Amino acid sequence: MPFRPFPDFLLISQAAAAGFTVVRLLHFRMWRRFSFLYSYLAVTAVYDAALSVLSERSRPYLRIYLVGEAAIMVAAALAVREMYTLIFRDYPGLRTAGRWALYTALALSFTASLLMARAFWRDVDPRARGLFYELALERSVDIGLAVIILILMLFLSRYPLRLDRNTVVASAFFSTIFLAQAAVKLIDSASPRLIARYADYPEVGFTAICLLGWGMLLQPSDTPAPIRPAANKLRETELLQQLESINHILSRSGRR
Repeated sequence: MPFRPFPDFLLISQAAAAGFTVVRLLHFRMWRRFSFLYSYLAVTAVYDAALSVLSERSRPYLRIYLVGEAAIMVAAALAVREMYTLIFRDYPGLRTAGRWALYTALALSFTASLLMARAFWRDVDPRARGLFYELALERSVDIGLAVIILILMLFLSRYPLRLDRNTVVASAFFSTIFLAQAAVKLIDSASPRLIARYADYPEVGFTAICLLGWGMLLQPSDTPAPIRPAANKLRETELLQQLESINHILSRSGRR
């Protein structure tokens, strides 16, 4: 039978939380502004809902897994690119540098996955080579995107960028979810059967909570961003001037 005896309620909760955030984005008419983040959420909702009722040993499960993981991987890469565009909206030099850093990380990840797959090609069952290639590519791309997200988070922790509330909410929750999932996939990769239930189940629950929080904290797009009082106004002004200088240098470099 292609279906489970009982649905996976953890996956259903994750699908429902992703669907809730999708509905909230539609309700506030923000799906165009967060188009790739919206796509990531929509694909996640459909993918989790499908896998929650299919048996892990069935052919439909394998097919949906292969297609769904590939779609989520592409949507995640585009969502990271969109985050850089939204966060550095007023800094075109930094926005361009961020995009090129993302492209470089993805190219290196793709190359590394191909080399790794070829190195172990002979040890893989010919019937499972497609799955093996996708797993290798997925793990490598996840690492590349995780590095880019960590760099962005470190950058944001240093410079006091003035961002609207919804951008902060979307970026924070997406980054948290993606980094948690990437960490669990690394644990899975190191496990004997490439799966670690003790890490997978808590991660699904954690992701569902984050998705729910993401949807609940969204506000209408015309809601003004809260004014954050500067802890050290002189230092903040200095950091913003430094940021403008970096942006100017990168903008000039990009025009050459």
